[in-house]
Amino acid sequence: MSRRFARQEGFGMVEVIVAMALLGIAALMALPMLYYALEHSRFNTMAAEASQVMNSEISQVSAREHTCTDVLQWGSETPEPVPSSHTDWDLIILRETHCRDDGTARVEVRVTSHPGDRHLGDVSTVVRISDEDDD
Repeated sequence: MSRRFARQEGFGMVEVIVAMALLGIAALMALPMLYYALEHSRFNTMAAEASQVMNSEISQVSAREHTCTDVLQWGSETPEPVPSSHTDWDLIILRETHCRDDGTARVEVRVTSHPGDRHLGDVSTVVRISDEDDD
C-alpha cells in the first residue's frame, strides 16, 4: 500500500508555499493601481457635482434680465459651501461679475474643493442687462 502513495504525483509543500508567495506579491503590486482608481473616481465624482453646481449658479443669473446693480449684488453674495454627497469635502463657490458699457455683464462662477483648495472648474457667460431706473 505504501507503493500506491509513493507513485501518486502532486504538488509538494514547498511548491504550494512558493505559489502562494508569488500570488501575494502580485496582489501587493495591484494595490497601488486600486488606490489610484479609487482616488480618480472620487475626483471625477467631485468634478461632476461641481459641474452641476456651476450650471445651477449660472442659470440663476441668466434666466432673466437684470440691472447692473442686480448682477453686481449677486456677484458680491457669498454662497454657503455645498457639501459633496460622496466625499467629506465641500464645494466652495466663487462668483465674479463685470458690467460692460455695451449693455451686457460678464458672469463667472468658479468652484473649488475644501479642504485642499483643488480647482474643479469654472464657467462664464454674458448676460444682457437692462438700463437702471432712476425713479
